[in-house]
Amino acid sequence: MPSTAAQQLSVRRRRSCAPRKLECASTCTAQKIRRAPLATKTDSNGATPGPSKLRLPLTLQRPVLGEVNLAPSHPHLANVPPQYVRDQLPELLPGMSAALASVNHVAQTSRLPKHIQLEENDTVSAYPPTHILAVYDDAPLPAGTSTRPVSLIAIHDLVFASHCSRFPVLRSFTSPSPLSIPVVPIRVPSLETFSTLRGYLYSQQPSILRAALKTPCEADGDLLRLAAHARKIYGLWQNACLLGLVDARAFEVIEESWERVLDAMKACSSA
Repeated sequence: MPSTAAQQLSVRRRRSCAPRKLECASTCTAQKIRRAPLATKTDSNGATPGPSKLRLPLTLQRPVLGEVNLAPSHPHLANVPPQYVRDQLPELLPGMSAALASVNHVAQTSRLPKHIQLEENDTVSAYPPTHILAVYDDAPLPAGTSTRPVSLIAIHDLVFASHCSRFPVLRSFTSPSPLSIPVVPIRVPSLETFSTLRGYLYSQQPSILRAALKTPCEADGDLLRLAAHARKIYGLWQNACLLGLVDARAFEVIEESWERVLDAMKACSSA
C-alpha cells in the first residue's frame, strides 16, 4: 500500500453531500424467500391466547456479492485492495469505537436536521465520526402513532464502505464547522438490529456477535420469546444482505444462531 494511502487510511475527516432522500434500495436475492410475519394471534379484546403458526425458512441463504468498490467514496484508496484496507482497520477500530461511545446524540427524532454539531472532546476529536445515519425501516407503526421511529447512529463511513458492497456512496462536502456532522437518511429492513451490525463491524469479533444472538429461554420453553429472537436474527440477516456485507464470519454466526433458535422452537412446540 503506498505511503500516501496508508496515511490517508488513518481516520481523516470526510463529509457527505449525499441527497437527503438517500436510501438503500438494492434487493438481495436471498430476500426472495417467502416468510410469514413472526406475530401472534389476538382475540377481539387484543389478548394473545397463544402463538400463531410460524413459517420460517430452514436456512438463511447468503447473497452472491462482489468485492466492495472504495473508489467512489474514497478515491485515495481506489488502487488499494479492499481486503488490505479491512486488514488495517482493526488498528484504528478501538479509537473509532471510543469516539462513537463519546458522541451524544438524540436517539429518536421526528424532524431530521441536515447536520448535527458534536460536542468536542479529545476522544471524539481524535477519531471524529464522518456521518450520522438517520436509520429507519418500513415496520408497521404502533397503533395511534403517526411518527416513524428514526435512530441517529454515528459512523465512520470507511468502516461500512470497506465491509459492505452495497453501502451508499457518501461523498465529501465542505463542513460548516469542525465537528458538524452530516445527517444521511438510510432505510434498512430492520431498525432494531442495525446497531448490532454496527457493533460487529467495529469489533470484528464473531464472539461478540454470537453473544448478541444467543438464543434465550431454551430451558423455559417460551415460544413467544423464541419467535421474537428469530425475528431479530432474521432482521440482522436482512440488513447484512441489503448492505452487501462481505464478511463471511458474520454470516456463519447468523446461520449458527438461526439453526439454534429453530431447534429451540421445534423442541418447545413438541414439548
